[in-house]
Amino acid sequence: MNKEAYVSFETAKLLKEKGFRGDCIAYYNEDGRKCLSLNAELFPLPCPTQAVACRWLREEKDIDIIPFHERLPHGCYWCRIEHNLLTAHQQLPIYSTYEDAVEAALEYCLTKLI
Repeated sequence: MNKEAYVSFETAKLLKEKGFRGDCIAYYNEDGRKCLSLNAELFPLPCPTQAVACRWLREEKDIDIIPFHERLPHGCYWCRIEHNLLTAHQQLPIYSTYEDAVEAALEYCLTKLI
């Protein structure tokens, strides 16, 4: 069974700061623990999946995160970030997992492009 990757606590804080107001089934509490809850009043920090965060960036901010998998001897992942039809950033192929590459790309977008 596949599990969705959620954004980190730090990325969730950046998303909220930059205007993310999406509906989520998971929220972070003040000390960074993820809780599954539909009560946003108890847990004010939305914790979207990485896919939801990428869709929000694409639809609301015109920023597209495009992950790649390099089939080198040990395999690695990286992302190209496009903004207004131009490549705004391209990671080095150094991430060992897809999720790590996407998380780093999300953090880059939220700190450098918005």
